[in-house]
Amino acid sequence: MAISRFLSGILLVLVLSPAAHAQARSGDWVFEMDKVSLSAMTTNESGASFGKFCYPSQGKCYWGIASLTKCEKGSAYPVLVNASAGALPFTLTCIGQIGTSASWMYAIHGPDSMDKAVGEGEQIGFAMPLANGLFRIVRFSLDGANKALAGLAYAATERMEKSTKDMTF
Repeated sequence: MAISRFLSGILLVLVLSPAAHAQARSGDWVFEMDKVSLSAMTTNESGASFGKFCYPSQGKCYWGIASLTKCEKGSAYPVLVNASAGALPFTLTCIGQIGTSASWMYAIHGPDSMDKAVGEGEQIGFAMPLANGLFRIVRFSLDGANKALAGLAYAATERMEKSTKDMTF
């Protein structure tokens, strides 16, 4: 019932402001949308962010993490993810520095496994190896993730249907 109300709110946002920036909060997660993209994400106490990002006009969504850990654009890095579903290895690809901030964006490979890891439990953690043999550990709350991700999926589907009406497959 709560997800239904959240989705109704998302539908209202889509109808009332399809071209404007809008956001809805669910627990520690935020669903945001603008003309180009949609996201469902959370930010931890240290300022790192984790979430799912969609670009409906391209028909693409990806999981990503923004961290203070520097990376080389296009390079792949191993990461160990720990959640209620267990510890799982993933690969990150560096997208690059976020503007002039001290954060770097990574795309996470294995969206289905990440969906499963996020769908269960209260927290998710990432162990990112550093060049000096140590690890950077970042943790994120999953409180509100399921509702925010349901809103993201609904809004992305609506936008993709609108942008592909005239396409032939």
